[in-house]
Amino acid sequence: GASSIWRYGGTETGFGGGKRRLGEGVKPDLSQAVSMAIDGSIWVLTSTGKLVRYTQGQPSRLEITGLDGEFNQPTAVYTDSDSANVYVLDRGNKRVVVLNKDGQYQGQYEWEGMGEVTDMVVSEKQKQVLLLSGSMIEAIELR
Repeated sequence: GASSIWRYGGTETGFGGGKRRLGEGVKPDLSQAVSMAIDGSIWVLTSTGKLVRYTQGQPSRLEITGLDGEFNQPTAVYTDSDSANVYVLDRGNKRVVVLNKDGQYQGQYEWEGMGEVTDMVVSEKQKQVLLLSGSMIEAIELR
């Protein structure tokens, strides 16, 4: 199965050669990975609801605490260097879960149409969660 994450730098004509993004000897099992986000660290979400953070090429322990029920069909993870939080699209529970970057539950946004959502983008600056559902984009306002 997949066991590495590569980085390809841009050049004038396309992309250069790939460089390992994970430390030497780090061979994660990415066979169940469903989504990835990068904020300096690499966040990998698995279909089983496990969220793994790789910092400077090494896995760093992340325990999710305070979550209101287990993930059911986790589909996407989102964060970036401008975000204070990490967002998990939990389709089976029809919600987007908000965690801080230490894995502590901060809250959730529920919407009945969430079961059809396939991807999301979050802008904390604009206070919006944008959800892709079929050919439609739905917006939820962040509180």
